[in-house]
Amino acid sequence: MAHPAFDTFAKQWAPVAHSEEAHDALVALAASEPFIAGLGCADLGQLVDAVRGEHRRLDPATADRVVAAMVAHQRLHRLLAVAVVEALMPGLKALARRMEWGGTGPWGHPEVFSGDLLTTAWEVVADWEGRHREFMVPALLHAIGKRLERRRQAWCREVTRRAFEADIPDREGSSLSTHEVLARALDDAADHLLPRSETSLVYAHRVLGLSMVELAAMTGQSRQSLDRRRARAERQLCA
Repeated sequence: MAHPAFDTFAKQWAPVAHSEEAHDALVALAASEPFIAGLGCADLGQLVDAVRGEHRRLDPATADRVVAAMVAHQRLHRLLAVAVVEALMPGLKALARRMEWGGTGPWGHPEVFSGDLLTTAWEVVADWEGRHREFMVPALLHAIGKRLERRRQAWCREVTRRAFEADIPDREGSSLSTHEVLARALDDAADHLLPRSETSLVYAHRVLGLSMVELAAMTGQSRQSLDRRRARAERQLCA
């Protein structure tokens, strides 16, 4: 699946990948990480090609070490961070597919999601400047995915809250109490979406205001288990 954000990035990378500036960036990186010089690359474009894609010639461990070096030393040259994001492209597209191109979340359209995905990748790479670690590529992709997932969960919570508020009529002229209206809305969800035990858990926490610690004490279940159930139920309610 092609989207403008990825296409735009590829078009911006192509003219600089094998430029004199990309050569200078590689020289600066090799001065700090001597193993880079032994890879036989002339510029960042060749280095990225060696790391990923159909022209990949480095084993996974060495490719990961190359990305880790670029992340750690990205302040040496502005193109190093660009090269990291380009090297992550296959993983970013796989992440987008796993998240259904933002199908459930605040993005509204795959193009918006892909743009946010690349922006988030930039943010994570910049935040990790100076870090040295093994398994850098999967760690970066995990961090990017977690940030996007937190946004999606926050959106789900807000959608759920607004749905509850929308179900509350003006009390004047209504014979139903707020609790009765919300209970009816959750009963409807239980009939179509969730077991009643799950809607009761959401109701107790979001409407009655009971904390997860209080609910754990009342039910004899662990707070972590209840929290996972509640989060799963809310995701289904706003899916």
